[in-house]
Amino acid sequence: MIGEKIKAFRKLHNLSQVEFSTALGISQGNLSEIEKGNSKPSADTLIALRIKYGFDLNWLLVEEVQNRSNCQEGDYDAFSLTPVEADLISMYRRLNSDYQENVIEFVDYKLQKKSREF
Repeated sequence: MIGEKIKAFRKLHNLSQVEFSTALGISQGNLSEIEKGNSKPSADTLIALRIKYGFDLNWLLVEEVQNRSNCQEGDYDAFSLTPVEADLISMYRRLNSDYQENVIEFVDYKLQKKSREF
């Protein structure tokens, strides 16, 4: 699952394996093995994902933890994000508090407008 999420993130950003692996400081072969689920990313690779791309490591790792700890299904639903959702959260977190408030107001406006349409 970790590899699938990393691959989805890479494709979302229109990066080749060579471009993405170079940015992370790993070989293309290593990235390929991670994406196929044949190996796990190292701590250094995870740190590079976070620093270079603002990657949400909770989103990446929480399902793996859930599977290993036998938690009940749904305990981590808040972290089951698509790559687009994770990207939106990452961008939101980089905004200052005033801009974050603007985003919340905009979403509220859109939701109210949508509810009036039905």
